[in-house]
Amino acid sequence: MVSESRRVILPGFAGRGKRFPLRLMAAAKRAMLVAMTRFPQWILIGALALLLGAAPPDPDDFRGGTRLVYRLDLRRVPDLEGRAAEEAAAVIRERLKSYGLNKQRVKVQGAELHVEVPETDASALKRVREVVEKRGQLEFRLPVKGASEQRLDEVRKAQEKFAREEMLWVEKLRDWHCRRKETPGLAEPEPLEPQAPPEIVCGNGRQPRPILVDNRPENVVSGTRPRQVFAVVDPHTLRPSVVFDLDPEDAKHLGDLSGRNIGETLAIVLDGEVVLVATIRDTITSRAQITGDFTEEDVRAITAALQGGSLPAPLDLVRQEAIADESR
Repeated sequence: MVSESRRVILPGFAGRGKRFPLRLMAAAKRAMLVAMTRFPQWILIGALALLLGAAPPDPDDFRGGTRLVYRLDLRRVPDLEGRAAEEAAAVIRERLKSYGLNKQRVKVQGAELHVEVPETDASALKRVREVVEKRGQLEFRLPVKGASEQRLDEVRKAQEKFAREEMLWVEKLRDWHCRRKETPGLAEPEPLEPQAPPEIVCGNGRQPRPILVDNRPENVVSGTRPRQVFAVVDPHTLRPSVVFDLDPEDAKHLGDLSGRNIGETLAIVLDGEVVLVATIRDTITSRAQITGDFTEEDVRAITAALQGGSLPAPLDLVRQEAIADESR
């Protein structure tokens, strides 16, 4: 028999205030020492929690945090199969994991996309939003030389006109798709997609004047999802940079484009913004580098966005709300 006077109280656990006989504690201690050499750490934590009357820790439990609620902007994306939301959720999970946020939840709730992270600090949340909201569209384009302000204005108007036509086309295509499902063998032809303008205006990072670039399919290479992306320090500028490898198909197209334009300039465009313009010295096959006036945090965000792949459609933030501490 263990004397009632020889009992101890273990503070700091879910079983707070429970009394354990010293003899039992000694036996548990010996068992834990043996187990430490044989089992992974998570098993030990779970065993100790069960011994003390506590539930094993849940990696998805949040002790407070923030919920970002988004809607996909599908005005220019047909999404006929209704998979865009799940695709976007998968991309965001991969991005946040690459960014170092392993503790996260990304869920599709009806027409909304809920992104839950443990961060509450304003600056940290700003970075998380940058990683989540980047479209992640990586492109290689040929700049158009000597574009006047008048020409830039004309191209902007053509882009706006095309955007309106594309939204109208998406609506017609969805209607046509529904009618075709309701009436198999429908003779009505599929609505024609509007023709994109041969040139477009892209932002130029921190520079006030935008850049005019070629938009013809043969002069554009889209890196939908680079195979490898990693941060480096440029040996010439000693600035943080991003290096990435393209998949074989994109690499072949980039080799063709660069091989035809040696001595010309090539723009690397990310989400409609030119991040680098460089002279083509030789055929570019698979690896490229983005160097600019980036901070380490900028490079970290760009790397995470590219590693996760591009979003199927832009995201609109509906609301941002606090998450209650689930441990209470």
